[in-house]
Amino acid sequence: MAPAEPATSDPALRTGFYWINNHMKQPFFSVIICLLSFILSVTSLCGAEAGNVELHGRIVDIMTQPVAGAEVYLYDSKQVKRPADFISPKTETDGSYKLTVPAGVYWAVAILRQTGPSFGPLQIGDKHSGEPLVLNLKNKKIEEVDFTVMDLRDAVRHSRKRSEELFEIQGTILDAHEKPVAMAYVLADNRSMPGTEIPRFLSAWTGIDGNYTLYLPAGTFYLGVSTIMPPPAGEELSRFVEVAGDMGGLDLVLRGPHE
Repeated sequence: MAPAEPATSDPALRTGFYWINNHMKQPFFSVIICLLSFILSVTSLCGAEAGNVELHGRIVDIMTQPVAGAEVYLYDSKQVKRPADFISPKTETDGSYKLTVPAGVYWAVAILRQTGPSFGPLQIGDKHSGEPLVLNLKNKKIEEVDFTVMDLRDAVRHSRKRSEELFEIQGTILDAHEKPVAMAYVLADNRSMPGTEIPRFLSAWTGIDGNYTLYLPAGTFYLGVSTIMPPPAGEELSRFVEVAGDMGGLDLVLRGPHE
């Protein structure tokens, strides 16, 4: 390549000889190549997380029998007392479910509702899998998770089978006028404020006489009463008890908006 003539027309250049190459197109393609490389690198690092994950499994009862008509609820935070972010189609007769969701971390519960819509408090006969299961679905394409659902009576029977060191706590749930309350239950936990978690121990629903039976191990507990299942978030368990054996005549008063 021959040197160009002296450059005198451009004041930014000093007079002299310069080698000139045509780079008009090269910078453009260099930028495109850099952008493509960046996009591909980001995709390779985050592709699995940014994609979708297939979650599947079975929902069974405490006898390990498949449950038809149940649903899996996924939440993107540990606050599960609200409408779910994702809900699976209802299970078939074999108890199987499947849903596809964006990769991420979820709090999952399985619920069988006998009647009513797929949201709101549980009713008599409805079944629940209990405390939410934390699922890390990042960097995955498929995940298998099974659930066991039970109602309050199932939970009582299940708790009694888990331990022989449970004591029987009995009493009556009363309203503010000392009248028996039907369709209520007792909650017990080691914390007075369980927060968004379901308390560890629950009684069965009361009948028209308001009587309840609760099974607890030895230790200190806070008791509360509710007519809503799952119990409202942030509800305080205000009755403190020390359990060292069977207890009778432990009456509890239902207060607040449940009255």
